[in-house]
Amino acid sequence: MNDLLEKSKELLEEARQCFNDGEKECAVSQLELAVRKALSALESEFGVSGFGKPLDERIAHFTNDQQLINIGKIIDDLFNPAIYPAGYDHATDD
Repeated sequence: MNDLLEKSKELLEEARQCFNDGEKECAVSQLELAVRKALSALESEFGVSGFGKPLDERIAHFTNDQQLINIGKIIDDLFNPAIYPAGYDHATDD
């Protein structure tokens, strides 16, 4: 678990640096990875399988904090390849 949490901390620091450098897309990507790594560490520690589940459901397993759960939904919406295929910053007509 400590390895995943350490990687999350590194990713958060990279996100902060990207944000400070004005690279907001980089910051959001690093933040998304940090959240997923930290959540994977929690799931591993408690023997919970979140495979194939939306991020908000995975977060809800550990907390009732609706704001955190909503953040998980927003992250999933931002990084859903069916909505925003790789290389596109908006939905496609197909």
